[in-house]
Amino acid sequence: VNPCGEQGLPPFGVCNLGALNLSAFVNDEGQMDWERLAETSKVAMRFLDNVIDANEYFIEENRQAQLGTRRTGLGTMGLADALIKMKVAYGSEASVPLIERIYTTIRDASYEASADIAVEKGSFPSFDGEKYLQGQFI
Repeated sequence: VNPCGEQGLPPFGVCNLGALNLSAFVNDEGQMDWERLAETSKVAMRFLDNVIDANEYFIEENRQAQLGTRRTGLGTMGLADALIKMKVAYGSEASVPLIERIYTTIRDASYEASADIAVEKGSFPSFDGEKYLQGQFI
């Protein structure tokens, strides 16, 4: 369990975090393997969700909070290394659409995996359908 300082959590709230090493998705020709990035993002989301059920919670309130919300966070590392492998300067004009595509790929694949998990397992207990329908990623 990490402190999840980037978002406020309720008392005893839990968020399982994972990270993808972006450098590992650049092939020997210096090209991003978009399909592998998307597929690995989906697998990572499923893994993070499964950890929620497999975890041994030492505080009952943590268990109840996590089983109710099933919070996960999939981040990255190795962006600069990936850009170096692709021969794209970090912060250059050429890097902007590339970085946008990287994170859009991860976001979309993660959301797809989350929806697939919901079909299989059902919505998490604290799911608020009305609030969800007001979101921008429907």
